[in-house]
Amino acid sequence: MTDRDALREPISGTVAGHRTTVRDGARTGPQPWSVPVPMSTGLRPDAVPPPAERTVDQYPVSRAKVTPPPLREATLSRDRLLDWLERHVHRRCITVVAETGFGKTTLLTDFTQRAPVRCLWYRLDEGDRDPISFLNYMVAAAREAVPGFGTRTLALLGDMLATRPATDLIVSTLIAELAALSDRSTVLILDDYHVVDEDPRARALVTRLLAEAPDRMTFVLLSRRPPRLSLGRLVARGEAPHLGADDLRFSTDETERLFRDVYHQPLETEVLRQVEARTEGWAASLQLLHSSIRGRSQRDVRAFVHAISGAEGPLYDYLAEEVMGDLTPDVQRFLTCTSILDDVRLELASAIFAADDPPPSTETVEGWAAVGQQAGLMSRHSALTSDRRYHPLMREFLERRLALLVEPDELRGMHLRWPRRPS
Repeated sequence: MTDRDALREPISGTVAGHRTTVRDGARTGPQPWSVPVPMSTGLRPDAVPPPAERTVDQYPVSRAKVTPPPLREATLSRDRLLDWLERHVHRRCITVVAETGFGKTTLLTDFTQRAPVRCLWYRLDEGDRDPISFLNYMVAAAREAVPGFGTRTLALLGDMLATRPATDLIVSTLIAELAALSDRSTVLILDDYHVVDEDPRARALVTRLLAEAPDRMTFVLLSRRPPRLSLGRLVARGEAPHLGADDLRFSTDETERLFRDVYHQPLETEVLRQVEARTEGWAASLQLLHSSIRGRSQRDVRAFVHAISGAEGPLYDYLAEEVMGDLTPDVQRFLTCTSILDDVRLELASAIFAADDPPPSTETVEGWAAVGQQAGLMSRHSALTSDRRYHPLMREFLERRLALLVEPDELRGMHLRWPRRPS
């Protein structure tokens, strides 16, 4: 079992909303979330003729993909984030973007158990880049809440080998059948959306759903990267609220309650201060810390927290397998080489790669830095500066990785020849 499997928990169970909240007021005129739609049939969705009767369950479905993972007992309900979701749950598209280990899936799983709306769950994988798989699982996710949903859509999917109906027609049929969910406000959670975001077919399909799905339907995208969807119009209309890595970090109060009320191993004030400084509220590191100190004496806990490091042990393994393994080679190289900088300034980072043939452009280097920041691995010193710094544990991990990749003489040369921050 990988660290990701351990953090994610086994997947089972069903989705259920507990209270119903009606969207305030009826909307008139153009939909406020209207976005350009790249696919069109020229047919009105309600004009799609019903296909011939057939057995609709044509495709095997893994229920693990359409049900949220159960919450472990050792889970802290993060009321400030749950309240934020409830306040924004009637917007058109909520994006929750952060690297692995920030608790995105756990947060939304908790939300489904207390949400005032109907919740549907769909965890994507690489196979869902195929629109046929995507559409099939859309129906399966809806059927968890509304048995028998999507009969016409599934019938068309079943005709793919025989009559090859146009994918666009199937999408139109699905959108028409989504009207059956309009009796209640409905949230569709797309977990691991980044897995399909690079495929233009998947982006086109999601873009169309955002534009044409019923008024009372909200989409929540959980992703390690900002979606490449064109959300500018939704953002301008206030219909695309966002949670990022900084929002998802555990506050000092949440960390204190996590260890006291959930792990039943309260931390001394000074130890809590060190944990806050070293982990910066990163959920994965807090969980790994707990697994390392479980059952230890207060004295041993103090010693362990004082020595906690990203350069060795289970935290190093987690960063290597789950964080770095998901990044492109160019971004990995950028992060590893710039770890020797106290402040990651654009001009200093560019100088690091000046000997490349050809050297990367300033825009390319800035893009690498943006990926690191979006992933929550580095952050800006303040809103007034472009200088970035690494998460403490991440920097230790990267420095260790750099030391393993280059010879000591080369590493010393890197320190000597790269420019320093002006005083």
